[in-house]
Amino acid sequence: MSISKNQESFASYGSNFQTKVIQALLLDVKFFERIYEILKDEYFDSRPHEFLYKKIKEYYESYKYIPSIENLEIIVNSEDDELLKETASEVVYSIRKSLVADTKYIKDEAVKFCRWQNMKNAIHTSVNYLKDNKFEDIFTIVGNALKAGEETNLGHTYFQHLDLRLAKMKRDVIPTGLKYLDEILNGGLGKGELGIVVAGTGLGKSWMLCLFGKNATAMGFNVIHYTLELYEHQVGIRYDAMFTKIPPNEVSNNIEFVRQKLANMTTAGKLIIKEYPTKTASVNTIKFHINKLIMSGIIPDLIIVDYADLVKS
Repeated sequence: MSISKNQESFASYGSNFQTKVIQALLLDVKFFERIYEILKDEYFDSRPHEFLYKKIKEYYESYKYIPSIENLEIIVNSEDDELLKETASEVVYSIRKSLVADTKYIKDEAVKFCRWQNMKNAIHTSVNYLKDNKFEDIFTIVGNALKAGEETNLGHTYFQHLDLRLAKMKRDVIPTGLKYLDEILNGGLGKGELGIVVAGTGLGKSWMLCLFGKNATAMGFNVIHYTLELYEHQVGIRYDAMFTKIPPNEVSNNIEFVRQKLANMTTAGKLIIKEYPTKTASVNTIKFHINKLIMSGIIPDLIIVDYADLVKS
């Protein structure tokens, strides 16, 4: 979409675009910091989107980091204006239920629009400066407009960012279910961390990965289990055995018991088992599949790949 010279808001992009801009602001702090100074409240043409952006900014200015979707929901629910609370809640619900992974276009368009507006305002101001022969002021204001929206993160400013680093030290963990291992890992596997299970052939690496997946699913987390060696049904039988405590070779003889046991797990998360033949799936293949899951409303908390050596380079 090209930007109209007379365009003053995101109106022509539509409501869905503005919802995705809010999503990008919530999930990508680098994007937020890049666009923060040039994204104006009034660029959102709908009241709930403008309200949410203001609340995100206020939160950031108070705590120096972006609110989680959960915290934003709490903020929205505390709003006195019932109509605004209802419409803003619908936007947040839409974000939570339909997260999209391919937000690069959204971010690029938002930055391009904001930079265009910033430059347009600078040129208008420069006309007045030109009448008064304020050439240095023109140089400054146009120069600042050209730099607006560029990557400005020069690193972690140590003396100013104590709250930020303390906040990032708080780990969201998924317990492995193995008491002593969780003690060593300070609670379990942390968000954004890579855990590697290493052992010799036939010593139970795949079983341990299934154990991690089983415990996470039972606790309500969503698990994506990629198998590059075993068939999907073989991995599924292993999970059956773990959830029901029935030996794998006896699962087929206790189908109704297994069915009832799984049906009673109403608080469990989603468990997706995806098979790729050996050396056919690359990292991009897996990323593409994860994106499809996210677009269908399944947000993974734990991703298991069994195993890395069988991923195509």
